[in-house]
Amino acid sequence: MQSLRKRTSDTEEDTTWQERVALLARKFGVMNEIFVEPKHFMIEKPDVDPYDSKTRYASPQSRMAGLTAEIFQEIPGNLHETMVNDSKFRDQVCEIIPFLMYR
Repeated sequence: MQSLRKRTSDTEEDTTWQERVALLARKFGVMNEIFVEPKHFMIEKPDVDPYDSKTRYASPQSRMAGLTAEIFQEIPGNLHETMVNDSKFRDQVCEIIPFLMYR
């Protein structure tokens, strides 16, 4: 019986986590950038100013670094480690925000 309670608790915790990530993703998509790709996740925070337009848009690499830094700026700090290390976070965000696959 206790294992059933544990599973229910884990499921509720997962649902709460997914709802929180979904809310953050929707907010970011509306307020910041709607085109977020999977490559912007599971990498360390870049050491760039995401709001410096002179350097942010200078190259494809600086655009990626700028958007990734902006994501780190907007996502609460207690989720940064999860954002870097957990593909579930990336997958959840990419389900919510439409994204383009650049090749």
